[in-house]
Amino acid sequence: MKRVHNTTESYIDYLKSLGCVFYVPLTQDNNDIIKDIQPSQSIGDVSIHSDSGLYLNGNSSLMYDASAFSWMGYSQSFTVLCDFNITALPSDYYKFFIWGIGTSPVEKSLSYARSGNTLYCSICDGRWNNVLGSACTLNTQYNKMGLVYDSTNHRFSIIQNGVISGSQGVNNNLQNNQSLYIGSNYLRASFVRGNIRNFMVFDRALTQELINGL
Repeated sequence: MKRVHNTTESYIDYLKSLGCVFYVPLTQDNNDIIKDIQPSQSIGDVSIHSDSGLYLNGNSSLMYDASAFSWMGYSQSFTVLCDFNITALPSDYYKFFIWGIGTSPVEKSLSYARSGNTLYCSICDGRWNNVLGSACTLNTQYNKMGLVYDSTNHRFSIIQNGVISGSQGVNNNLQNNQSLYIGSNYLRASFVRGNIRNFMVFDRALTQELINGL
């Protein structure tokens, strides 16, 4: 049975039991409620909250400090989930979330490209790999999107409309200990125009069954 999204203690405890280590509902403020992590930087107007989540106007985004995500790397499984809808198509591409930018260009991100009208997970591990999703439509109900990294076989999978699909193997050049950006890339460009809520990070690769229950 699908659970109702809320921030009650019982729901938070349930998320923790699944390995959730970072949960920002984005319906009231931009703070994580698992460990009380606050954004270390923001750009533009990131104060427009509602039950629909945080509205990103195409010139706003959040950054959370690397210290909260230093455990994410080649040898550690993880899952990143969020709900979003798009209110305008990008002229180039959107970056819904991205992390892993170091001295060498290395990133793990969920993006949406105008070219091909396609959602994709982009991984750079010394070479660029894209796990392709399918098209999104404007101003529709929220869709659960994200990615899963399984360290047992070193593969990323994309999550679209709550369904795990498509995967790509990576080598051992994945970096960790990097900041997390929500709504833009590390250059403060490729801004999202739309709403994002229920941003979650888990320290395990969630199965389809568990994702179905969130």
